Amino acid sequence: MRVAFLAVAATVVVAAPAAAQAFNGAPDNQVDNLDYYYVLSGGKFPNGQTRNGDIASGGTMRFITDDPIWGFPLDIWQKDSWFTENSGIALTMKNGATIVYDNNGIETGTYGSFYTEGGDNAGLVRAYSMPNNYDWTYAGLFQLSGPTTFTQLIGYFDGNGYYNDGSFNPANFRYQMNIWSETGDLPTNTGSFLGDVFTTATAGGTFTYSYTGVDRVFTTNNIYPAGTRDPIWRMVWTADAPVTLQAGDYYYANDALVGAVTPEPGTMSLLGIGLVALVGAQRRKRST
Repeated sequence: MRVAFLAVAATVVVAAPAAAQAFNGAPDNQVDNLDYYYVLSGGKFPNGQTRNGDIASGGTMRFITDDPIWGFPLDIWQKDSWFTENSGIALTMKNGATIVYDNNGIETGTYGSFYTEGGDNAGLVRAYSMPNNYDWTYAGLFQLSGPTTFTQLIGYFDGNGYYNDGSFNPANFRYQMNIWSETGDLPTNTGSFLGDVFTTATAGGTFTYSYTGVDRVFTTNNIYPAGTRDPIWRMVWTADAPVTLQAGDYYYANDALVGAVTPEPGTMSLLGIGLVALVGAQRRKRST
């Protein structure tokens, strides 16, 4: 069931974040009362992209964490194997009114059945992306075949969050988008969650969000009845001035931030191991 705040399709303006701190190797906010932010993957392969979500192809999905609770090496980008249908994190780039990059088809109605859960679960895929909460974010490959100028970046997120109980409200968060260059088929390590090619943390612009009118539709699932609809929302960053990227391979992330961007030890609280394990199980590709 779609919760009340999701019924409002009007665009809402949200504040841009301040620049995040460098990696510190320590858990930061670890807040769960606001629910969790999940971005959606794309299923189109523009500009001749041949790599897909499966690592065997070279892979398109990467993650990095600065929280020791997960048990992964800290502050080092990792590959993650997803379904072959995944081209990367869903991203649309526009220059004025013209779409100049699209790996999802949401804005043009060309997504086909990708966001309907089928036998291969392609449309089920979403990625946790909150780098100052559980210090974890995903980035997805995107490929440009020539110089590309954009004035808007559009990412996509699950409007129900994780709990699907109405506790997720995008107005409770701040946002950032980042683009990294590729080094050795991983995003370039900047010593923080900020991109080396582009970051909204320092670029002038405005964030807005709105409901896309597109839903994930569950056909077979152990949790939700068949026909359950899960709304996809868009997060839009509009630049104060055009940005141009040269041809090449890049990685993109669309993140939500909770509370202060820097740690606040006096207000932090560690969650019980059961809830931490639950979040860990849901952060990756088979999240429902």
